[in-house]
Amino acid sequence: MVSARGFTIVELILVIGIIGILTGGVIIAVNVPLQLAKARDGQRKADLLKIASALELYKTDNNGYPCFPSGGCGWAAPSRSDMAPLLAPYTGVVPEDPSNPDDNCVSGKNPSYLYSVNGGGGPKGITYTLFANLENVSDADAIKAKPAPIAPGSSSDGNKTFTINAGTCNGFTYNYWINSP
Repeated sequence: MVSARGFTIVELILVIGIIGILTGGVIIAVNVPLQLAKARDGQRKADLLKIASALELYKTDNNGYPCFPSGGCGWAAPSRSDMAPLLAPYTGVVPEDPSNPDDNCVSGKNPSYLYSVNGGGGPKGITYTLFANLENVSDADAIKAKPAPIAPGSSSDGNKTFTINAGTCNGFTYNYWINSP
């Protein structure tokens, strides 16, 4: 008598079904979109620190923070075409927001990184704030009160968020920023 080895089709379907249910449960438990948002937020924080480091090196070499080559201090995305050459010697490629790499605040998505510099009426900046918007609104850095930014705008929640009230980013709200030391 010959005995057949192997699994029946019913056994295979049952095992595949159990694996599918377990995989679905793991995907739901891991919450992949939230994990990806946390990863992008980590990149944003690291990028702002890299830009801040470049600004400090620039200040050491030039006795002030960079204002715009077109003249005056104010607002800009650090990766803007006239700002990037000033920072590139210190950073290599100037970092851009991982979700919104354009230089402006008009896309309706998370606003790109923003550099606000106060020149005190002179050609060189004396203080700055770097802004980013974290996707994970429950991130500890997004929900804590922070020192007031050096920028035209307002906060109605004790500096947990800051709404810009000037320039092309007027009306955008940021939940993460760092000020010059």
